[in-house]
Amino acid sequence: TSPAATGTQATDGTTPAGTAPASSASSLPVGDTAAVETMTRDQALATTNRIAIDTPALSGSINLAGGRLDDLQLKEYHEKVDPSSPRIQLFSPASQPDGYFAEVGFVSETPDMKVPGPDTVWQAAPNQTLSPFNPVTLTWDNGSGLTFTRQISVDEQYMFSYEDTVANTGSAPAAVSTYGRVTRF
Repeated sequence: TSPAATGTQATDGTTPAGTAPASSASSLPVGDTAAVETMTRDQALATTNRIAIDTPALSGSINLAGGRLDDLQLKEYHEKVDPSSPRIQLFSPASQPDGYFAEVGFVSETPDMKVPGPDTVWQAAPNQTLSPFNPVTLTWDNGSGLTFTRQISVDEQYMFSYEDTVANTGSAPAAVSTYGRVTRF
C-alpha cells in the first residue's frame, strides 16, 4: 500500500509530502481484509439484508450493509461451454475467500461527523428488485441532521449508476465527498 493509504509518518513524526495521516477526518475508511473464517456463498448472502438485481444480462443482489455490490453473476455466460455449468460470478461477498465487491461511500472534512461507510446499514423499501426502468433508493440518517439518499439504477446490460444526495437539516454546515473502490481478495 502507499503511504497515503496507511498514514505512514516519517521518523521525525511528520507526514511525508503528498500523504494524509490515517486519523485525518477526510481519509478513506479502512478497507476490509480477506476473511479468516469463511462460510458458503449461500450462507454469506443469507446473513445480510439485500435488494435483488435482475436485468437481461445480470442477476445478483446489493448488500444493504455498506450498500455494496457484492453478488453479481452474468446470466448468459457459464464457466464451461455446457449451459448447465455454473454462471460466471463477477462479485462475491467479503466473507468469501475470493471476495470481490464494489462500494461507494462518503468521507467528511468535519471532525466527528458520521457519514455512511463500509459498515453502514442502509434502509430500503421491502421487496424491491433493481432492474432496468426500476431504480432502488437507499437512505441513512446520521442522527445529527444529515440524511443521505442513494438512488441506484441499472441499464439493460451492465451499467450501474449511483446518484447520491445529502439533506442537511442541522444548524452546522457539512462538507462531505464520495469515494468509490473495488476490492478483490
